[in-house]
Amino acid sequence: MNFPKSPHKRNQANVLLVTMCVIAIVMLFIIPTIFFMTSTQNLSVTRSHSWNAALAAAEAGVEEALAHLNTSIMFAKAQRASQGWTFSDGFYRAPRRTLSDGCSYEVKFSDDPQPEIFSTGYATVPLKSTTLSRSVMVTTSNAPLFVNGMTAQTTIDFKGGIETDSYNSKDPNFSTNGKYDPAKARDHGDVATNSGITNSLSLGNAKIKGHLRTGSAGQPKLGPLGSVGDTAWVDGGYTYIKPGWLVDDMNMEFPDVLAPAATTTPVGGTVGGTNYTYVLSQLANDDGYILNTLNMKSNDKMLVTAGAKAVLYVTGDVLMQGKSFIQIDTGATLQIFVGGTDATFTEVNTSGKAENFQYFGLPSNTSVTWGGNAEYVGTIYAPSATFTMGGGGSSDYDFQGACIVYSIVMNGHFKFHFDESLPDYTQLTRGLVAVTWTEQ
Repeated sequence: MNFPKSPHKRNQANVLLVTMCVIAIVMLFIIPTIFFMTSTQNLSVTRSHSWNAALAAAEAGVEEALAHLNTSIMFAKAQRASQGWTFSDGFYRAPRRTLSDGCSYEVKFSDDPQPEIFSTGYATVPLKSTTLSRSVMVTTSNAPLFVNGMTAQTTIDFKGGIETDSYNSKDPNFSTNGKYDPAKARDHGDVATNSGITNSLSLGNAKIKGHLRTGSAGQPKLGPLGSVGDTAWVDGGYTYIKPGWLVDDMNMEFPDVLAPAATTTPVGGTVGGTNYTYVLSQLANDDGYILNTLNMKSNDKMLVTAGAKAVLYVTGDVLMQGKSFIQIDTGATLQIFVGGTDATFTEVNTSGKAENFQYFGLPSNTSVTWGGNAEYVGTIYAPSATFTMGGGGSSDYDFQGACIVYSIVMNGHFKFHFDESLPDYTQLTRGLVAVTWTEQ
């Protein structure tokens, strides 16, 4: 007896056959496509990572070039052909550097006072074992050292009758014979600190004709009669800080001072009928003078002769007493470097401009004091030192120039006048900085 075939079983067989065909198609076409898409995506991700890594390597090259150019920050021309850098075809070149992540870079810079830097970064794409490169060109410029009247890394503490304003020794509209003239004064006597700690600027009842600059979120402390702002605000009797004259974006670097080359011991002499304890003139081969200590008693005098560019390195302390003074003749400059812990000054450069007297404190110099005379004209850069200005009685003491120090203490009747020409004085610079950045 023959039984008819079940149509249900035939349908099941057909479904099974179709299913197996679909699986075969998936295995043959779709899964490889998925694998291909996944591989392509992974390759794209790794290529993107390598692309970014190559740029980071190029940036590392620029940073090395700037660090090399600024090795002798401010005080001596860096030896560009040193530390593995060589000169060829108009460029200084470093050996190819390999970074910890396997990337590398090649960098060179042009032989110019403000050179152009060219850096190429290289990164390997792991899945393809190919190398990507990205190149940048950077132009540079000297960053001015003095851009504020007073600048401190940490605290500034005013006690007494403190005033700040500004003048421009290069502009007769804002100075007289290169000196501060209250009738021509301006309101750029800025006071700045890197610190963002509350009350790191303790200003008492000071009259600040200029901006206050602090680190992020810094909040200065003023007394009830303190005033900060432009001339109209301060002279108008307004108290506290004029809106917009407190800025909390201060973030300045304070590079260390390096000792200068110096081998000559200064001696005294008679010039123009006056007997001087020390006479400093222009030395051959740009040599500098050197002393273990500088101790000037009551009537001691130092002269820097006309036109001389003198450098004096004091390895120990400086102490000026009584009526001792340093006289800098016409067209002369004196750079004094101090390696000792303490330096105390009385009368300095009262007939010259601020750029003519430049004080530099090495990292070991932790205290600079000015007092005992009515006028100081010069600059002070001592990033490890507390700068103390102290004067008693009701006499006004005038400081003309600028200072950058670790901290500031002022006690007495001080008028601090920032010379606005100092940022344009190319010999006083924090070093080269990047100005423009172009990918090539």
